[in-house]
Amino acid sequence: MADIQIYTALGVPTPAPQPSINSAQWSADGQLILCTKSAIFILTPDIGINFDNLSLLKTDRRNFHDSNSGSSSREAGLDLGWHRNLIELEKLTMHQWPSQTQEWGALSLGSLDISWRAVTISPSNLSRFTTGSGCLLVVMNTNLELTLWCATRNHLKEAWSKTQDITSTLQELPTPGNEHDLQQDRISYLKALQAQVHCISWSQQADFNVHPNPLVDASILALGNRTGSVVLMRYDSFQFVMQCDRVVRIADEWITHLAWSPWRAVQSFHSEAYLACGVADGSIIIARVRQRLEISQDAPVSPLSPRFYIAADVDVLGSYASDADGKGITALSWVNKVDNPYELPTIFHSKAGLFRFFQLQPPEPSAIGETEAAAPQRPRGVELATLRVQTQKASVDSSSFAAVSGLSRVTDPESSPLVVTLHDGSLHVVRNPCTAPAFVNRGGDDGMDINTDEEGTASLSSANLSRTARAVFVQAEGGTILPTDVCRISGANSFDEAQTIAWLHEGCQPTDFSYKHDARHNSMLVVASLWNNPQANESLLTLVKTTFEHPRSVLGYAPVHKLRPILLHLCQRKVFDVIWHRVLELIPTDISEGEIGGVIEPWADQINDVVRQAFRRSLCIDLYGWDSFLSLRLRLAVADYCWKTSSSDQTREQFGNVAQTLLNGISHRFIKIVVKHLIAVMGSLTEQDLPFLMRVIVQGLLDGSPQDLAAEAHTLNEAAKAKFTTVPPDAFGLSEPCPACRSPIPLENLLTAICPMGHVWSRCSITSFVLSTPMVRTCISCTRKAFLAPSSRARVQDDDGVPNTSAAGDAAGPSKATIPSVVWIPEAGRSWVVDELLEAARSCLYCGNRFVRIL
Repeated sequence: MADIQIYTALGVPTPAPQPSINSAQWSADGQLILCTKSAIFILTPDIGINFDNLSLLKTDRRNFHDSNSGSSSREAGLDLGWHRNLIELEKLTMHQWPSQTQEWGALSLGSLDISWRAVTISPSNLSRFTTGSGCLLVVMNTNLELTLWCATRNHLKEAWSKTQDITSTLQELPTPGNEHDLQQDRISYLKALQAQVHCISWSQQADFNVHPNPLVDASILALGNRTGSVVLMRYDSFQFVMQCDRVVRIADEWITHLAWSPWRAVQSFHSEAYLACGVADGSIIIARVRQRLEISQDAPVSPLSPRFYIAADVDVLGSYASDADGKGITALSWVNKVDNPYELPTIFHSKAGLFRFFQLQPPEPSAIGETEAAAPQRPRGVELATLRVQTQKASVDSSSFAAVSGLSRVTDPESSPLVVTLHDGSLHVVRNPCTAPAFVNRGGDDGMDINTDEEGTASLSSANLSRTARAVFVQAEGGTILPTDVCRISGANSFDEAQTIAWLHEGCQPTDFSYKHDARHNSMLVVASLWNNPQANESLLTLVKTTFEHPRSVLGYAPVHKLRPILLHLCQRKVFDVIWHRVLELIPTDISEGEIGGVIEPWADQINDVVRQAFRRSLCIDLYGWDSFLSLRLRLAVADYCWKTSSSDQTREQFGNVAQTLLNGISHRFIKIVVKHLIAVMGSLTEQDLPFLMRVIVQGLLDGSPQDLAAEAHTLNEAAKAKFTTVPPDAFGLSEPCPACRSPIPLENLLTAICPMGHVWSRCSITSFVLSTPMVRTCISCTRKAFLAPSSRARVQDDDGVPNTSAAGDAAGPSKATIPSVVWIPEAGRSWVVDELLEAARSCLYCGNRFVRIL
């Protein structure tokens, strides 16, 4: 057997949850969300993160089982550290269902012992807080209650806040059916059933094939309830709450499972996705959701950037992925990859002892009539395969009827196999899941023989992975592991889209019938490489190239999340020393700005809230809506990471030169965006805006600036001279007083400020003003600092921690009249342009990762 590589084995002091493919999920911010009975654990690997490394949780390898097969892993060079955060269980029952209706159908047995049951994660950048997490969490407990959570300051360390009781919102929906024909008791019963949610799923951001990405939230939260309906909700970023969009009738039975397919652009401004709905009778019904991106005609005229809204249509298809056979569904998911447009939408679902694959294919050309050619055609459903699970003898409790607890697609150019994890600790490999699904079972009759290639490395098969996973369990648990000890895996997910898998397990002995209370239950998070891929280096280089060429900013993935599969391998010395020169070749230093956008229509009238919001929205689109800008940030992150990892001075110098070139390109592009927007609003600027205006002009005219940037900065300078003809010369000064001694500090360095007395200060990475206040935000990756956005000071909270916008107006940026005195920004920077720029910078301008607030 190949050497076992265990990167993490951390104890999680909680009883294991019920097995589910959603027990372990990755957020778009790069955090691993574990749903357990007593807490929602929010774990962040330290790959690509430089924040509070002293408090990281790491594996204690002294507890590993001492065996020959694991001796090499004890000395492994990679030991992942983790930032830990959690949402503790609230034992308080907010909704007493028997007080609303006495019908037995509304009974919730989970109210007898409250625990967390499920969690779903929003796309990133949905939360408009400029610090903390960009993702939101919707959590469901066993009493079928839903709550919305967000991190407002520091998503790595500080507590998350509950912002909404979604169940109360659901109870305000109209009664299903006609209220006039129903008695009051029946109305109360139906409203209770409609508010009792059994399953939750949040879609990704829709791709409308629009460049740049308009940054409109087109994600949808789907809730399956006991009335057989699906409630579709959207997040209202102005009120910080979920709002109901529509209720879709699906079936007459409970909805028990929901799964969104990836969004695909059918044409420009039109996107489409499918929602698979698992019903209690065993059937699976598919609904097609089509969204259109349209320019709002009802909103006030937006002078600088159009204001979009989303129009959606929902169509319940006639094709059933599964008939009503009375067998319970244990897992439901779409397995076609989001970044592969050639894979057709394919559903994986499991029932006891069976894996089934169902695909939606385009309709036959002959079936499309002439009058229907222009209308969206319904796809036809085709069952690809039904696979009977074979038992892998990993332990005494192994069974082909175990529930599915994890799904992982492996990036492979040939078959892209699907690795299915079962609750009994076994793993099953299915090749070609979107074309011709089939098990990869190698070995003898007992299923436990290991095939090896010429180099002696284990091949990718169900038998091999099951045995390796058992060996990892034995080594990670330590002590004496008996054949009667079972590895119960409750949740699993891929760590790098290749051979590394993360899972949550709990060791138990099913033959021991003694009682074990919850306080004695302990689970373990394991991250391990389960097989050796001879082509791993080539696959990694292909992934690097694809990531740079097709970053897909529309998905909103944070760079630490998108680059995790790459940085995991680059931080290993034996891998880096072999491929670093090829990685260097794959990092293009081309910083052409072909996607900088057109000319903004000038605005010379009064600046009001509508203009400010349009100005901020236009800045956001130029800063975060272009794939080319995201590609620059990803290339810089990899070059900087390789610079830190390199051991030789020559290698460090090469990566350092590349990183500096990319950093200059990002800085120049940022200045060019600001210059373009200042030219557009030059007619509305006042003397109060002049200090920041002159800073931007000076940065645009520095030596080494591209010709197009210097030309636009010169145009801005001439426009400023023509407008401010009566302003005294000292108003154009670029110096700031030293916060310590009040000596003037000239603008000579954009990173640090040094006064004549020797006092050294950092500068804001967004505005270049001196940072002399603790009211700053810090990037979790590159550690650059910036002023807090003005809305961070204006926002108030109720006693229960729920954000309240009554005093702040627009949560993304309140009007100037409602902003208190922002004392942490220097007097020279107290301009509405600076305010909107700080609001628009929702993540680091240079590396693209999230900010956190330390104080």
